[in-house]
Amino acid sequence: MSSLRRALLVMALLAVPGVAAAQGPGGGPFMGRNSVNYLIENREQLKLTADQAKKLEEIGQKLLEKNRPIFEQMQAMRPAGGFQGLSQEEREARRQAMAPLMEKLRANDEEAVKEALAVLSPEQQKVANQLLEERRGRMRNWRPGT
Repeated sequence: MSSLRRALLVMALLAVPGVAAAQGPGGGPFMGRNSVNYLIENREQLKLTADQAKKLEEIGQKLLEKNRPIFEQMQAMRPAGGFQGLSQEEREARRQAMAPLMEKLRANDEEAVKEALAVLSPEQQKVANQLLEERRGRMRNWRPGT
């Protein structure tokens, strides 16, 4: 991943906790945008049973709670005026400081996805993996303002 892409990704992800914090203690609309909740949003395509949907919702909620302190740490590291006022060196220093937090979020998401996939049938797992791969592709190609 290029440095520019990495910097854009970090800035985009840093904006998420800011928006979530602005939404109040409930976390706002972006706090729930993890892979497990994405699967729940696609319950029709996955043909989830009520029991499966409930289990995935529990896994998703557990992931949100696990990630909340990480999002709070990232928010605390975000400059008050945003990243526009920082020099390239300052942005890179922030990115490096946040890299372990980003990796922890990624690891938590992967762990939750494994747990969620275990709830699904083999056919549902194929559909879920396809949905998640498409989502990853969109996230890799995402650009601010698009």
